Parts: sequence; structure tokens; C-alpha cells
Amino acid sequence: MMSRSPALYQGAILEHGTRPHNLGVPRGANRSAEGHNLLCGDHLTLYLTLDNDIVRDAGFEGSACAVSRASASMLTDGVKGKRVREAEAMLARFQRMLASPVGARTASYGLGPLSVFAAVLKNPERVECASLAGNALVAALDGLTSPPRRAARRVESVRGRGARRGTGGGSSRPPGPSARRSPPGAASGPSPGPALR
Repeated sequence: MMSRSPALYQGAILEHGTRPHNLGVPRGANRSAEGHNLLCGDHLTLYLTLDNDIVRDAGFEGSACAVSRASASMLTDGVKGKRVREAEAMLARFQRMLASPVGARTASYGLGPLSVFAAVLKNPERVECASLAGNALVAALDGLTSPPRRAARRVESVRGRGARRGTGGGSSRPPGPSARRSPPGAASGPSPGPALR
């Protein structure tokens, strides 16, 4: 069982972890990716509605801890209305912040409210929880255009694994968990209900 730090369960993380925004599949979703943290069992599916290179809507569903749910809530809020490049840049800054040393100046990442997740750096076991949704959003932005429930990309997150498998290499993105496509036509299966741990 993961340890709980009182500082993590206050303010925005508590609010978004218990009453997340964007819960569910947005209307017209045309991109999706699954995130699974093998250490704690968190499982999220992130959905995007892209139109003319703009993220019109975003949402998520699954079963995850408060930190993962808060991250999914705030990141989906953050990508809405952005061009794909802007969303990718924001997610890259978020990933760099989560890889920074404890005590780094989080304001320099220009993440505004998302800088609250710098608190997880004091709880290394929670870094994967905070990064799960961001890694899945990166995979969704990379271009899966199949209907969300039919073929979702799967992102597996395991501390200590930095290589991305099945992505063809050559990515200029920061190292993250592996991503791979589901077999064509494979159903992603029923999604677990939203749970909070």
C-alpha cells in the first residue's frame, strides 16, 4: 500500500481527486489512450476530441488513486482549447517538472495550477500516479484516430522503466512509460468504475 502524505491531500489535489472535472467520454471523442500503473493498479483511459488541430474537449474514466484522478482532472482542463503543439508543450513541461529534483523552482515550468503536483516529488512513490494521465494524453495526441472504445493505446507505467516500447523510436519526447496500440478491432473491455483510494 502506498503511503499517504497529508500535504498531497489538500487544496487542488484533494478537490480534483474527490470531485474531478471531465469525468467520462466527451462527445465526439476521436482519440484515446489507456494508462495503467502496474505498481498500484491505477487504470485510466483518457479521451480527446480534436478538430482542426485544436483540442475541443477532453475527458477520462477509470479506477485510480486521488493523485492520479486529480492529475487527469487538471490536465484535461489544461489541454482544452489548446492547439496540439501547445498541449504537447504543456505536457512536456509537466513531465520535466515531475522529473526535477525536490525543491526545484516549479514556477519556471510555467504550469500555473499544475505546479501543485511538485508536492509529489517529496513522495517518490506518487510520481507515477501524477504522471500517469499526462503520459496517456501524450500517447493520445500522438495520433490514434480510431473510435475510443474500439482501439485505445495502452500506456504502462512502472517506476524505473524509461524506454518506450512499440512507438517506433525517434521520439523527441522525454522518456516515459511504454506505449503500444491495442490489436486492430480489439475491444478495450469494460472500464472499471471511478474509484478513489
